[in-house]
Formats: sequence, C-alpha cells, structure tokens
Amino acid sequence: MPGATLEVSSQELDRLGARLNGWLKSVTKTGDVMEVAAAILESQTRRRIDKEKTEPVGERWVEWSEKYRRTRHGNQSILVSSGSLLDDIASEADTKSASAFTSMIYGPTHQFGDEDRNIEARPFLGVSKDNVNEIENAVSDWLQETL
Repeated sequence: MPGATLEVSSQELDRLGARLNGWLKSVTKTGDVMEVAAAILESQTRRRIDKEKTEPVGERWVEWSEKYRRTRHGNQSILVSSGSLLDDIASEADTKSASAFTSMIYGPTHQFGDEDRNIEARPFLGVSKDNVNEIENAVSDWLQETL
C-alpha cells in the first residue's frame, strides 16, 4: 500500500506513558513549573515598577500632584523613592500556585490607593495579557526542555 505507515507497539506506548507519569510526579513534587512562573511574575512586577510605570491592564499610573512633585529628588520616580519597594518584591511557588508580592507595609496603599490621605491607586501587582504570553512561552520552553 503506497504512503506512510506509523506503527507503535504497546510496549513503546507503555514506556512513554511511564516516562510521562514519572515526569508529572516530579513536577508535582517539586513545583518546578510554578517556580518558573513565580520568577517571571517577580521579574514582571519589578519591571512594571522600575520602567513601565503602568497598571497590569496597561494604563499609565496617575502622575504625582505638582505639590508632591516639588518634594521629590531627581533620581526618584513614581513608586521608587529609596528603592525599598522595588527591592522587596519577592515571589513564591508551590505545586498549585505562583505569586509575586511585597511585605512593605505601604504596598497595599500604593496598590489600592487611600482616599483619606488623597493617595491615588497605582496597581503594580497583577498580570497583563503580555505577562500571560511571557509566562506561557517560558513554561512551554521549560516543558520542552524537561521532556
């Protein structure tokens, strides 16, 4: 019969199944893929604060008021005064989740704003569409290297 034929024995399928099963168990035990995602989330959050100055949805952060701007020095920018917030961004992962966060006490104030103190929200934690694509590509690359 002309054409191409692919034959796979049940033994070959069993070996492949065992290999995939072993790999899945190791991922479940170590959470390696989530660690990859967490590292990317941390990097994206740092980039957002340091360079992009945008919310995860892509909107530019509200600029400083003119009064507040006069109190700032040349090397300071929105959410970067001493660098403490940027330095504190961290990530963690387990077998089911990945996250980026800050433990700075004023982190929620910047993320959500504070009407009582007239502080605008400048969300820095979250995931944009571009961030999702970056994570998907990295995880896909990681899976290809691992398999």
